[in-house]
Amino acid sequence: MTQDPFFQSLPRQAAFQKPEALAKLRRSLRDRHGRLEDLLAAERKRPSPDSAVLQQLKRRKLMVKDALHALGQGASASLPHGGRVRA
Repeated sequence: MTQDPFFQSLPRQAAFQKPEALAKLRRSLRDRHGRLEDLLAAERKRPSPDSAVLQQLKRRKLMVKDALHALGQGASASLPHGGRVRA
């Protein structure tokens, strides 16, 4: 699987020693998660959703959620709907 360019652009570990840098990264990840959720919802509403696109978006969304957890902030505490997919 190819690495998402968003994650390739993230700063190295040393940059996270500043609290404001960490907070900025968390906001960026939460924003990214929200955009992916919106893209998933839009794809699901299409008359014939593309299963490959859905799978790719779900993987990217999970990568973002995992990154939030790795930063010590559970995604469910910071994401709308508790990190759950909307029905």
